[in-house]
Amino acid sequence: LRSDRAVALDAIRLDGRALASVAQDLRYDRELLLEAVRGCGMVLSLLDPQLAMGMRLLRDREIVLEAIRQDWRAAEFADAELMADREVSMAAIQSGWEAIRFVPDELRGDRGLLEAAVAQSGEALRFATEELRADPALRTAAAAAGWGVVAEGTGRTVHTDATKPPCVISPPSSGEPHELKGFIR
Repeated sequence: LRSDRAVALDAIRLDGRALASVAQDLRYDRELLLEAVRGCGMVLSLLDPQLAMGMRLLRDREIVLEAIRQDWRAAEFADAELMADREVSMAAIQSGWEAIRFVPDELRGDRGLLEAAVAQSGEALRFATEELRADPALRTAAAAAGWGVVAEGTGRTVHTDATKPPCVISPPSSGEPHELKGFIR
């Protein structure tokens, strides 16, 4: 049954992750893969980029766009040249700001991409180029979206749960790594 294409297609339509259970040659069937990424973008991880067919599919714009629209983490498996395409990178970021880590360096200076990422989470600003990190408008947008820099010797209150008292995080002024404080005597 693992090598029966019709059975595989039916299973994949129910759950894209079923691609992991089909015969190796069927994993590289473009139609089956496209159907699978519509249900689970992370099935791109099943492709071996060392194989010619695997690399061809990881460079397939339609497959990669569908996969990253389902799950931003699929951008990790996309071909680097394809991720250098602004539209592909924007689709990944729109799926989840965390995809900015898979965007090539030359696009991390693209204001539009960074604005889209920062609108979801201010933490995205840390992946920007120096020039964009210094931009006052982006810094303001990032701060509004939950980004904050803790300067040495200052503290900030982190609210993660409104029902619990706030936790104050203060970097050590002694220069010791704060993770070791209290554990080493």
